[in-house]
Order: sequence, then structure tokens, then C-alpha cells
Amino acid sequence: MIPFNALKGVALDAKSDRTTSQHIVAAAICLVGVQLLLRGWMISKSWYNDDDFTFISRVFADGPTAHALLEGYSGHFMPAGFWTTWILQRTWPFEFAGPAVMILVLQLVADLGMVSMLRNLFGTRPAILPLLALYLFSAFTVPQALWWAIAINQLPYVAAMAWSIAAFVRYLRDPSTQMAVITIAWLAFGMLFYEKAVLIPLIIGSCCSGTSPRAHGRND
Repeated sequence: MIPFNALKGVALDAKSDRTTSQHIVAAAICLVGVQLLLRGWMISKSWYNDDDFTFISRVFADGPTAHALLEGYSGHFMPAGFWTTWILQRTWPFEFAGPAVMILVLQLVADLGMVSMLRNLFGTRPAILPLLALYLFSAFTVPQALWWAIAINQLPYVAAMAWSIAAFVRYLRDPSTQMAVITIAWLAFGMLFYEKAVLIPLIIGSCCSGTSPRAHGRND
């Protein structure tokens, strides 16, 4: 028989691991919250710029026709971006409040995707927090928070990449139709906003090539 003290020790270790995981998740959510507050303040000082006016002019002139949505712009295929711009401009013409809220929503989706991706790739451990902070507060991500024409491409792309990687890692560790469908759905979502999302499967392959089927357990 297994000694009672040994069972008690295992239970205490499991409880400690759960507590540590909860603290890490809470810290990650706090980092996301701080970033969103900073981005919200930055967006409040921003307005339309450069390509934004071309987008607005195009959606007002052509409307949500198939030709207008499917026609590229400067080599970019982004029907969902034009459709979103049309909805916002139809609801709040030349007001930046609508795009500002949409940018923050997309930023939140991308941020949570990054949290999920890091947890699934590396486990819920303290080492993921510096990586998350590097993404959240990098100067390279600032333009996508201030410029609508960039945000409507980049944020859905980042969200699609992060969530599809997280889903595919879970699929590798516990194959299921649900995770496969979720992975494909996120890829499709990204491709509707930014044609470069076709490269995400290569990124998934690179990230998951060394993933052990049972390493780190499952994380949501």
C-alpha cells in the first residue's frame, strides 16, 4: 500500500501547482489589462490617417459589393477589413470612436490568444510572462494600435496565428475533431483580413515540430 504521508505529499504538491498556475494566469491577465489601458489612452489621442481615408472613400463609393470587397488594395487581399470598415462608417460616419473600440476588441482577442499560445507551448510557468510582456509592450506593435488601416490587417492576423497555434498544439496532444475545426476556423478568419495569413501553417509547423504529444499537459 502507498503510505498516507506520500499521498498527502502528492496532494499538497498538486495544490501548490494549481495555486502557482492561478497566480501566473492572474499576472498574465494583469499585463493584458495594463496594455489595453495604455493602448486605450494612445487611441484616444489618435484619428484617421493616410490609407484610412482611402478605405473610407472606397467603402462609401462602392458599398459592400462582392467586387469592392474582393478587389485587392496595394497588393493586399482583405475583404473582411473592407466589410468591417463599411459597417463602422455606415454606423458612425467619419467618427473614430467605432474603429477605436474595434481596435481594442481585436487587441484583446490577440492578447488572449498569445496567453493561450504560450501556455499551450510552454506550460503555465513563470517563464511565459516575460515573453508575453515582450509582445504586449513592444514598440513594433504600436502602429497597429493607432492606425486603422494597419490594425484591421495586423490584429486579426496576430489573433489568428496565436489561437490557431494554441488549438493545433492541443490537437497534437489530444487529437479531436473540435481542435482541428477550431484551428482551421482561425486560419480562415486570418486569411479574410490579411492574405499573409496563408503563411501561418508554416509558423504552426515551426512552433510545433518539437512538441511532445503529452508535454506540459493541456492548457486552455
